[in-house]
Amino acid sequence: MSLVSRQVGILASHRLNGQYRFQDTFQLLPSSFKCEMLGQDHPLILEVCFDSEVWPRRPEGEWYRDQWEQERYEHMTKTLGDSLSDDKKRWLETYQQTTQMRRFGAIISELVSLLSLFTNYRFLYSNSAGQSWFVSLDPDRTPVWGQKWFTFDECSQGTSLSPSSIECAPSMPYQEYYAKIYGAIVVGEENDISFPDNLDQLMRLYFSLGGRYKECFHKACHLYCKALDLASESASLSLMSSAMAIEALANADSDRSRNCENCGTPEHLEKCDLCGAPRYRATTKFKEFIAEYLEQSSEVKTFAKRLYEVRSSLAHGGLLRDDLHDSGFYTNDREEEQQLRRNARRVTRLILINWLLRNGNYPIP
Repeated sequence: MSLVSRQVGILASHRLNGQYRFQDTFQLLPSSFKCEMLGQDHPLILEVCFDSEVWPRRPEGEWYRDQWEQERYEHMTKTLGDSLSDDKKRWLETYQQTTQMRRFGAIISELVSLLSLFTNYRFLYSNSAGQSWFVSLDPDRTPVWGQKWFTFDECSQGTSLSPSSIECAPSMPYQEYYAKIYGAIVVGEENDISFPDNLDQLMRLYFSLGGRYKECFHKACHLYCKALDLASESASLSLMSSAMAIEALANADSDRSRNCENCGTPEHLEKCDLCGAPRYRATTKFKEFIAEYLEQSSEVKTFAKRLYEVRSSLAHGGLLRDDLHDSGFYTNDREEEQQLRRNARRVTRLILINWLLRNGNYPIP
């Protein structure tokens, strides 16, 4: 094991004026750089303590990245065969070096997605932001070439997180916390980042997952964040991402090895291509999954049915009206779609969290 503690600059939709620390794994710290604009990109520091070695030079880990590295290494060695030539050995070593080089960035991205799901704020990290033209905020508005990002020199802190005397960021009961609207800009002290009082529990439950459960939850979390990011670019893709995040978890228990009893076609297909028998009732399963992890009511089932109908329409070439008309063109059906998108993002987060609370393996005191 080769523990390393490193810091990196990330951005958040609100200010952080306190610290949050999860065990000896990571901590969030405020940055000396300030942004006075509400709802904009606020710099902060994320410090993570992790094993810098890649599989198989380290034991099994808690991150999804650890699981991915192990699966990929086993696949690569199986593909290459037992007898490795010098060229194959060099190729495998190069692959391992590249995997190790990208390990830190992958762990940061995984953690940032989790924080965006578990809190009321979008956290952002990118180690590959592109360059482009920008207009300066000076009165002359001079065009400048630059890169949109906040840079903070990554530095090694030894083998543990650095000590901090900063007061903890505020927290509130999670029932009250998750009742708030995502991304709402309010006045007063709530402009600063706060956390739900069960954030430690959610983190422990995530790290307790393994195998297909961790893979599916990681995918669902990634898709949920895509739904947030795409909301201002494409209403259709944002809604699709929300529905796909739910589907990613709904399929966590699916046995993809089972086949159609009539002809042997894989059962996970919606219909058997050879005999036409419905083997995988996707709409029904989607509705039942939402009702199971949200609420058993006719309103929830109606919402789930509508969400899947729109998702299927989009998957076959449809577009929501927000992607077809300018922002000043309003109709009743367009307002209904906008409400569906807002509800979809909120419902998706609640389902993901409820699923984790029920399926995580960490004992809750």
